[in-house]
Amino acid sequence: PSLSRVTASSPTVLQVSFTEPVVLSIAQFSVEGTSVTSAVATDSDDGGTTAAELSLSPALPDQALYRLSVAALTDLAGNIAADEAAFFLGTPDAPQAGQIEITEIMFDPQHGSDGEYLEVLNTSSDGVFDLRTGDLGDDDEDGGPLAESPVILLPGEYVALVRNVEGFRAVFSDAPFAEAGSVIGLSNSGETLVHRASGVVLDAVPYDPDWQRVELDDATGISLERRDPAGASDSPAYWSSSLSDLGGTPSAENTLSIAESPVEREASLRVTSPFAPTRGEAAESTVTLSANASLVRARIYDGGGREVRELEPGRLVGGTATLLWDGTGDDRRPLRAGIYVVLVESVDAEGGTTEAVRGAGVRARPE
Repeated sequence: PSLSRVTASSPTVLQVSFTEPVVLSIAQFSVEGTSVTSAVATDSDDGGTTAAELSLSPALPDQALYRLSVAALTDLAGNIAADEAAFFLGTPDAPQAGQIEITEIMFDPQHGSDGEYLEVLNTSSDGVFDLRTGDLGDDDEDGGPLAESPVILLPGEYVALVRNVEGFRAVFSDAPFAEAGSVIGLSNSGETLVHRASGVVLDAVPYDPDWQRVELDDATGISLERRDPAGASDSPAYWSSSLSDLGGTPSAENTLSIAESPVEREASLRVTSPFAPTRGEAAESTVTLSANASLVRARIYDGGGREVRELEPGRLVGGTATLLWDGTGDDRRPLRAGIYVVLVESVDAEGGTTEAVRGAGVRARPE
């Protein structure tokens, strides 16, 4: 469990949200320069708390940046963690064009429109902005506020603005976010997103599903990421498919870079072994590739050289990827104990070059 967002609604009140339901009574909060006198749940789910209001005494001076620390943050499964998050108290700055950029668009999530999100980045060096002052619409008209409650964006900070909390958490359970609501209604066929504040156009992106990588047969559940916030918002050259295993990187740095130049690394494959499916174990194959983006196919062979399982028919991955095998064949029936070979073949998505790596794993005998 961790802090998702912290916002000061007054010098004596903080609004706090968590990445998952927690046991609020156990958490220990602290802010330098004041004391947390009470913590009251404002949103509960399955017996846990997903948001709370903290009271402070004495009041904090405004126009300053602070940090909230929490110890013994405990989720419903009993996992305990410590965390901290920055928050700003005072009057936010008025953003200018180019200071808040759209950096990621999840317009076609895996589980329906509830999983949609839009990520923005504060590109300024010292500006502190409140996204409540922003509006998301199209070329012709304003659409609606990006946030109903305060969402403070600090310099260099990313935040994912989500349509539906539950739909977002179903895939990105650990990612920080802010709730935007129905204004995040993203067309699967593409549209122009215009972010305005006080009549100023901050950023405009005419995204198109054709901006996804051509190697993808189906881009459902994969976001469009921006390679460089300083690049042209309306240029397909600055956008492409996320290489994250989860399909996106909400509230975090993108998987893409402006150059995506090759790095100095050799292709390799490491397989955890032995593994016993009867104990709930799986063989974990971690592949490292020399290219930054590759289309990967993985197959399993038995000791006689016969293919017994197509583990991955074709998936776009970044420089590294993890594949799991549960010890079954293509018919999903358990295979015999013994040595098996994992073959991973890849095609560089940029240059078209190919490479293959092999690794061996042992399926243990049933106990």
